Amino acid sequence: MLVEQVRSLHSYKAISTRRCSKYGWENTATAVVDAQNSGFPDKSFSHVTLNFAMHIIPDPQAVLRDTMRIPKPGGTLAFSVWHKDSQGWGPDLRSCFKALPFDAPMPDRVPMKFQIRSLPHIIPVYTAEDYLESYAMMKSWMVYTYWSEESKEKARGMLDGHILKHLREKYNGQGWDLSSTIVLATCQKPL
Repeated sequence: MLVEQVRSLHSYKAISTRRCSKYGWENTATAVVDAQNSGFPDKSFSHVTLNFAMHIIPDPQAVLRDTMRIPKPGGTLAFSVWHKDSQGWGPDLRSCFKALPFDAPMPDRVPMKFQIRSLPHIIPVYTAEDYLESYAMMKSWMVYTYWSEESKEKARGMLDGHILKHLREKYNGQGWDLSSTIVLATCQKPL
């Protein structure tokens, strides 16, 4: 399990690095750290973002303390979370899990902790592979949080293939849109 979690962390860093390149963000670095205690020096960044993670972090107050410590004076902090009523990636992952030939639970409501300002958000999914890569973290979170050891063992080596096959059949090999509501919070550190 630890090896898979480490592999996932490297995957998240690779995804972030690709996004920086794709959107032309210059002088940008990515890192995978403990958001509750990043270890970054005080006042070391002009911008700090945390995207779609605050709702699953055990101590969000620790995250806020740490993220307010590391921007430079006048720096910007932004984070986003899914709205508590958002559907997004959930229905597709739920239908993939239900189609498995063993117990693969997922909660009816995914835990959400914040609601500041909500906005509608459409995310295009181009292929089943795109979905699997984009939501690998959510898949891992559901599996490791809600599945029994027996179900995890049964899924070993076959879950990704199952998800790809299920979504290709569900969407006739076409892309689809995920409709979500996001919560976006931004602030600027005082000078």
